Amino acid sequence: MTYPDLPNIDAELFAAPTADNVFESKPSTHPPRILLLYGSLRERSFSRLAVQEADQLLAVMGAETRIFNPRGLLPVLQCGEPASAAGCGW
Repeated sequence: MTYPDLPNIDAELFAAPTADNVFESKPSTHPPRILLLYGSLRERSFSRLAVQEADQLLAVMGAETRIFNPRGLLPVLQCGEPASAAGCGW
Protein backbone atom coordinates (compact mmCIF):
# COMPACT_ATOMS: atom_id res chain seq x y z
CA MET A 1 0.00 0.00 0.00
CA THR A 2 1.27 3.47 -0.83
CA TYR A 3 0.38 6.81 0.70
CA PRO A 4 0.51 9.50 -2.02
CA ASP A 5 -0.23 12.30 0.47
CA LEU A 6 2.63 11.15 2.73
CA PRO A 7 5.76 10.80 0.56
CA ASN A 8 7.98 10.62 3.66
CA ILE A 9 6.39 7.31 4.77
CA ASP A 10 8.01 4.03 3.73
CA ALA A 11 5.00 1.73 3.25
CA GLU A 12 7.07 -1.37 4.06
CA LEU A 13 7.96 0.02 7.49
CA PHE A 14 4.60 1.59 8.34
CA ALA A 15 1.93 -0.73 9.72
CA ALA A 16 -1.40 0.87 10.54
CA PRO A 17 -2.88 -0.74 13.66
CA THR A 18 -5.86 -3.05 13.29
CA ALA A 19 -8.38 -4.29 15.84
CA ASP A 20 -6.72 -7.73 15.72
CA ASN A 21 -3.27 -6.50 16.68
CA VAL A 22 -4.35 -3.84 19.20
CA PHE A 23 -7.40 -5.06 21.11
CA GLU A 24 -7.60 -8.28 23.07
CA SER A 25 -11.10 -7.52 24.31
CA LYS A 26 -14.17 -6.19 22.53
CA PRO A 27 -13.13 -3.18 20.39
CA SER A 28 -14.88 0.17 20.50
CA THR A 29 -17.68 0.86 18.03
CA HIS A 30 -16.07 4.10 16.81
CA PRO A 31 -12.58 5.02 15.63
CA PRO A 32 -10.20 6.50 18.21
CA ARG A 33 -10.96 10.18 18.73
CA ILE A 34 -7.91 12.38 19.14
CA LEU A 35 -7.76 16.11 19.79
CA LEU A 36 -4.51 17.68 18.57
CA LEU A 37 -3.29 20.88 20.20
CA TYR A 38 -0.65 23.46 19.37
CA GLY A 39 0.06 26.71 21.12
CA SER A 40 1.74 29.02 18.66
CA LEU A 41 -0.20 31.80 16.93
CA ARG A 42 2.53 32.42 14.35
CA GLU A 43 1.59 32.03 10.71
CA ARG A 44 4.45 29.57 10.00
CA SER A 45 4.59 27.68 13.30
CA PHE A 46 6.63 24.47 13.53
CA SER A 47 4.30 23.10 16.21
CA ARG A 48 1.27 23.72 13.97
CA LEU A 49 2.99 22.01 11.03
CA ALA A 50 3.91 19.05 13.26
CA VAL A 51 0.28 18.77 14.42
CA GLN A 52 -0.94 18.84 10.80
CA GLU A 53 1.52 16.06 9.93
CA ALA A 54 0.34 14.03 12.93
CA ASP A 55 -3.26 14.61 11.79
CA GLN A 56 -2.49 13.06 8.40
CA LEU A 57 -0.71 10.07 9.95
CA LEU A 58 -3.51 9.43 12.44
CA ALA A 59 -6.14 9.69 9.68
CA VAL A 60 -4.31 7.03 7.67
CA MET A 61 -4.33 4.83 10.79
CA GLY A 62 -8.10 5.25 11.05
CA ALA A 63 -8.39 7.82 13.84
CA GLU A 64 -10.96 10.59 13.96
CA THR A 65 -8.98 13.76 14.63
CA ARG A 66 -9.67 17.40 15.32
CA ILE A 67 -7.16 20.20 15.52
CA PHE A 68 -7.79 22.92 18.10
CA ASN A 69 -6.86 26.33 16.71
CA PRO A 70 -5.93 28.71 19.56
CA ARG A 71 -6.42 31.85 17.44
CA GLY A 72 -8.80 34.23 19.14
CA LEU A 73 -7.91 33.23 22.69
CA LEU A 74 -6.55 35.92 24.96
CA PRO A 75 -2.88 35.36 25.80
CA VAL A 76 -2.16 34.88 29.49
CA LEU A 77 0.69 36.90 30.92
CA GLN A 78 3.11 35.70 33.58
CA CYS A 79 0.91 37.16 36.32
CA GLY A 80 -1.82 34.68 35.32
CA GLU A 81 -4.28 37.31 34.14
CA PRO A 82 -5.51 37.77 30.54
CA ALA A 83 -3.58 40.41 28.61
CA SER A 84 -6.56 42.76 28.68
CA ALA A 85 -6.82 42.71 32.50
CA ALA A 86 -5.80 45.84 34.39
CA GLY A 87 -2.81 45.78 36.68
CA CYS A 88 -0.63 43.42 34.69
CA GLY A 89 1.18 44.69 31.63
CA TRP A 90 4.10 43.96 29.42
